[in-house]
Amino acid sequence: MNDALEPLFAAIRANLAATRNSCHKESLFARLRNLAGSDEPVDYPEAPTPVFPTRITIAYSVCSRSCGSSAFLVDGGPQTCDFCGGLMFRSHQAEYALAPETPSEPAPHLSSAT
Repeated sequence: MNDALEPLFAAIRANLAATRNSCHKESLFARLRNLAGSDEPVDYPEAPTPVFPTRITIAYSVCSRSCGSSAFLVDGGPQTCDFCGGLMFRSHQAEYALAPETPSEPAPHLSSAT
């Protein structure tokens, strides 16, 4: 097992040394810190009651060809692939409206842009 980890650690060190983008570097460090964590339960803060927007843009995003992952991302949210940690490309997006209080009225799909 350790033999398999050493080349990965070496590649991570090389990636960190070569990364000039401080945001990408901090994201990588955050992922490494998370991986180094224990199985202890996460201590989440108590969240305030959110105010949801009435309209929101959702983007269909794809990762690199080598990863092959895809996901729906909220506009303004993280663009990081949950699988490999890479930056995802937003290929298509659409705007959605907040669902009405009564379930009998469907929320319309408002627009689509590519």
